[in-house]
This record gives sequence, C-alpha cells and structure tokens, in this order.
Amino acid sequence: MLEVKINQLTEVCKVSKVFVKEGDIVKEGDAIFSIEIKKCQIVYNANFEGKIIKFYLSPGEKHSSKEPALLVEGKVTGESQTFMIEQKAVPANS
Repeated sequence: MLEVKINQLTEVCKVSKVFVKEGDIVKEGDAIFSIEIKKCQIVYNANFEGKIIKFYLSPGEKHSSKEPALLVEGKVTGESQTFMIEQKAVPANS
C-alpha cells in the first residue's frame, strides 16, 4: 500500500478540484487533484499506478501536507517533486 502526501511549499492548502474517486484505477500522468496556493492552481499528476483505496481530500476543504492525501494499492512508476510517497503496511480492515 502506498501512502501519498502532498509535497508543497506551504503547510496547509485548499483543495480546488478532485479528478478521481475511491475505487478508480490510475496510471502515471493521470490528473489526481488540484490545489490553490496564493490564487495559483496546481494540478497534481500521478507518478504511481494502481487502485485508489482511500481518498482524504474534498473540494473546498483545507488539507495539511503532514496528513495523507490518499492510499493507493499499487506501485511507484516515476519520480515526482509533487508527491511524497511511502510504502506502508496497512491492516486489511482499514
């Protein structure tokens, strides 16, 4: 399981749009969500592939870079400056 966090310059950001939902299969390069920082929109594209297991973001809400943005059952496929990804052992019932 991959725990994905937003890598950003500020500690808290506002989620603008969400392009995927739990259960979706994503490929490298797919748009996942966008955030707003100082009136700029930043789109985050996947550097991983797999199934979205848990999605913690909602449009209009603020999100901390210290908290996970999503859990993915899959693998890292490329390097990225936008996501911090950690391999996590996640219990089957979470």
